Amino acid sequence: MKRKQLLFAMMLYIAGIFSMNVYAENFEDDNIKWVQETGALTVKTNTGATSNIFTPYFVEKSGADKTDLKNLTINEGVTEIGNNSFSGCVNLTGTITFPSSMASIGESSFSYTGITAINWGNSTGIEVKYLAFLYSNLTGSLTIPTNVTSIGYAVFNECKNLTSVTFEGAPTIITFPSGSDSGIFQGCTSLLSIDFGSMTKIPVQTLKDCTSLATVTMVSVEEIEAYAFENCSNLEAIDLSNVTTLGNYTFSGCTSLATVTGLSNVRIFSAQSFKDCAALTSVDVRGAESLVSTVFAGCTGITSVTLPGPYTINAVANETNFGSVNIRPRTTTSLNISATANSGYKLKASPDTWAQSGTVGNFNSSFSQFLNIGENVTLTANFELLPSGYDVTLTVNKDGNAYASHGKTFALNQSGTSKYTGTGTDGTVTFSSVDDGTYDIYDGTTDTGVDVTVSGAVQTATVNYYTVQFAVSDVAPASGSTISATYDGTTITSGNVVVGGKTLVITAVGAGGSNYSYAWTGTGTNSETTATLTKENLAGAVNATCTVTGSKQSQTINFDALSNVTVGDADFAPGATASSGLTVSYASSNTNVATIVDGKIHIVAAGTTTITASQAGNDEYEAATDVTQELTVVKKSQIITFNALANVTVGDADFAPSATASSGLTVSYASSNTNVATIVDGKIHIIAAGTTTITASQAGNDEYKAATNVTQELTVNSTSVVKQPQTITFGRLANVTVGSADFSPGATASSGLEVSYTSSNTNVATIVNGKIHIIAAGTTTITASQAGNDEYEAAADVTQTLTAVYAPVLSSDATLSDLEVSEGTLAPLFSSTITSYTVTVEYDIEEITIQATANDRYASVSGAGIKPLSEGVNTFDIVVTAEDGTRKTYTVEITRKTNPVGNEEINVDPTKIYLNAGILYIDTPDVIKRVTIYSFAGAIVYNQTNATNTINVSALIKGTYIVKLTTAKGEVTRKVMKQ
Repeated sequence: MKRKQLLFAMMLYIAGIFSMNVYAENFEDDNIKWVQETGALTVKTNTGATSNIFTPYFVEKSGADKTDLKNLTINEGVTEIGNNSFSGCVNLTGTITFPSSMASIGESSFSYTGITAINWGNSTGIEVKYLAFLYSNLTGSLTIPTNVTSIGYAVFNECKNLTSVTFEGAPTIITFPSGSDSGIFQGCTSLLSIDFGSMTKIPVQTLKDCTSLATVTMVSVEEIEAYAFENCSNLEAIDLSNVTTLGNYTFSGCTSLATVTGLSNVRIFSAQSFKDCAALTSVDVRGAESLVSTVFAGCTGITSVTLPGPYTINAVANETNFGSVNIRPRTTTSLNISATANSGYKLKASPDTWAQSGTVGNFNSSFSQFLNIGENVTLTANFELLPSGYDVTLTVNKDGNAYASHGKTFALNQSGTSKYTGTGTDGTVTFSSVDDGTYDIYDGTTDTGVDVTVSGAVQTATVNYYTVQFAVSDVAPASGSTISATYDGTTITSGNVVVGGKTLVITAVGAGGSNYSYAWTGTGTNSETTATLTKENLAGAVNATCTVTGSKQSQTINFDALSNVTVGDADFAPGATASSGLTVSYASSNTNVATIVDGKIHIVAAGTTTITASQAGNDEYEAATDVTQELTVVKKSQIITFNALANVTVGDADFAPSATASSGLTVSYASSNTNVATIVDGKIHIIAAGTTTITASQAGNDEYKAATNVTQELTVNSTSVVKQPQTITFGRLANVTVGSADFSPGATASSGLEVSYTSSNTNVATIVNGKIHIIAAGTTTITASQAGNDEYEAAADVTQTLTAVYAPVLSSDATLSDLEVSEGTLAPLFSSTITSYTVTVEYDIEEITIQATANDRYASVSGAGIKPLSEGVNTFDIVVTAEDGTRKTYTVEITRKTNPVGNEEINVDPTKIYLNAGILYIDTPDVIKRVTIYSFAGAIVYNQTNATNTINVSALIKGTYIVKLTTAKGEVTRKVMKQ
């Protein structure tokens, strides 16, 4: 059905039915009706129609300016929007609504339009083809309902004003063609959130370069394809709990991505899936079945990686089966295995030594190998009986002499529990039959700090006790302070404490004069301190106390007089300093004048206040005596600017004198002669002819002083003066582009007086300093006015319409979509990426038509057309120039064969058929019976008996056609191309 509809539309065009300008008048045929009213286009089907296709491509062909289209209504019955239908209709704005009959929205149909929203209607299924809404003005939220069943690549590419997208269903996503680099929402730089609904796969480059994206909801997504989130630099968190597969560069360039939930569920990772995600600090890939080395390339912030495994089995002596563990096939992992012997047993040789049997690997204390499915390894641990135990001999000394004759009880402890005990005599204690292990040696309940390790042999250990005394020394105290130190005569450890600028040094001295170091555990540095010093793992030391007393130093504040300041001055430091170097604080006596903010004076209003500088002291310094300074805050000065007043006439409207104060405060006025003029609501009101003095005043406020009055003389003329007329010349305004610089409208008054302007639609343009300032696309009426003066009457207003449009995005596409020759065959077959071709034709072909079609309709093509051929090689260059000036050259070498019979005459068909400027020329010596023209698809587009030698085919669209000529001698067929 679709082929029939398209063919029907083509036949209508060829027949010339669409030659009228449908933007100027209404039009209808048996199937489609266009209704044009004030820039709005309505498309509907006629009663009983059999075809519901709408392709405004033909409307454009009629010569209409597509920027004239501002509103579009698509009525029920229309099923399809053709390719490129409304592309570039920049003034088509608002919401586009599709009827329930809609089934297909064509390629680029609404690209580069101003539409802001879509109403999808309630059709049973809509196919949205690629690039349909490219660079459109879709704004805010976009919902894709369940009746949208298919979406092509790059449909919403570069929709800069979209902020959120919600999928209510799971439409089929059409994979973009090879060589394309555009995802569905690629480049939507304002997009903040997207909900993928029930979709299970996110296609290639879907959200690439969406630099504002912050929230992604994808509860059903299982696979994310390559580049899907590349360069989403604002994305901080993503939930991959249901995702099992990641493509290449999936999150590459997501520099803010710090939290990835559910990463351990992903099975398949691809190259550089998280490239340059510098905010990631820890990753968990325990579920990986495929993990390449470049997954986290450039992730410089990662400090923790959780890989598959390790797996652990603990073995116990005298058991035969210690369990098994499954590890992921083809994954390098660590299988940690340890053995624990029961009481009375130990592993043979060193711990964790195992014998191994199985299919793979060499095992020592841990297993790390590749295992294929079904492969296994068996590990065996061998144990042996422990011996009955070994003696441990402990020697105890005090100050270098034996110290075990007083019946002290010693113990060997493990984990705080006594395992063996003994009582010493003559400095020796013996522990019998001690098992292998490490033990702490205790004196009763006190840890001596000595331990012993038993490992299959007799062991010895020694504990030493010392008597410790102390000495006190000190350095000179700081200036102005005193200190004294006393102690109770018992044993004390070494240390030091600072009090009142003095350092007290305490040294522990052992028997025989040796010094020993101990930890100082005293309290702080108050003026009187009692400090306790305790032993540190030295048996026999006795705790003692030392009392230290000191006095604080005095300090003074230096605070210079404060200069006067002005209301509005910046906060400033008062500048006081303390001799101690400690920070000075401040207070203000009058917070209505000044306050203290972060140690600086903050001006509030004019007046005086006392600033007090204080320093409270600390452990070393006494509080300083406060110092005060007076601060005076004065008001700012202001002046009045009052320009001379022009003469006025009795009957003139009230007007503002326009005096201004430098403070920005309102100026008031007074008139010296109220018989001539008075002041009403701040404006001068004319009473009668004469003169008066206008006085401008400003009384000041809390911040500013009163200004000096300024006067100007005002002369009021009688109405007997006859004014001259004047007119305004205001030329037509050319269309402008949104973003253009402000420009002068260009109107002039015959009086030479300055013209003023107003805009009827300030949403489109405003007047700034006498120039037009463009706001947005649309139309507005610019009114030019001149109010007159004492000499000239006011001029009649003149208006002009201004249209502002969005600047087009210039294409750089300089490729061909098709290249054909009327004779011979291109070699190789045409491809837009191949630029050199060869063609071979017979000797009797004297000319050839080269037809080249640009891929971008805004690009231009030169070098094609009808070309004469010489014998041998003929070279032709076809140059494509893109909209932005980019150029590309395709070269066609056509070889015309030489005369196969030399100079002898040959018999060839003399008939020539060719196209030139819309006319088909037939050069034949025979009588023409019939001429039939076929489209390249086989449809008859022209059929005429007894035709002439010249046929007007200007109505045919460009393309390749087959011409069949019937004469009395037979039939001749030729291929021609219309440019």
